[in-house]
Amino acid sequence: MKYYLVAVLDRDSNRELEALQKPLHKKGRNFKKPPYMAIPLDTIEDPDRDRLLTFISDLLKPFRYFHVEMEGRYVNSSEDKISGLPVKNFGYVKKIQRHLNEYMTLSGFKAAPERNEEKDFILSMSQERLPREADSSKRLFDTEDNMKKFQVDRIELWKTMAAKKDSIVFSIPLKNPNII
Repeated sequence: MKYYLVAVLDRDSNRELEALQKPLHKKGRNFKKPPYMAIPLDTIEDPDRDRLLTFISDLLKPFRYFHVEMEGRYVNSSEDKISGLPVKNFGYVKKIQRHLNEYMTLSGFKAAPERNEEKDFILSMSQERLPREADSSKRLFDTEDNMKKFQVDRIELWKTMAAKKDSIVFSIPLKNPNII
């Protein structure tokens, strides 16, 4: 079975994106509000879940909450069957993804090959294709450069990219930089 390792946004970021997403999806027929919005990091084939949990929690101990900058235009990704917002300035996300991928491969887990540098990480907001009206909306944020920062507070392993509450296998919180 295929599992997905994702970086999940915190509650405040989820609420803000949900408020922006709701009016755009009103014309979509089968839209269901995802409980969590996340950035796909890696896919893993048939792992030993207990071993993977201890392995990933040890690897993620030094990592803190981090911000990702998103561009305010929707993207439909046909190969991943998700639609969402492209993540810009994804250096920290790329660092975590490269770190996890490298060590999982060396430890015998069947991780997907590393992504290309130029491929955007997409914040998955929906499992359905977007209506044309949403796809053509270029300005989602009210800022000059149409970019906004959101905070990631945990890494999770999901059974499916459908972002359902019952699809979460385990969750590893990142360090809060504000707590000493």
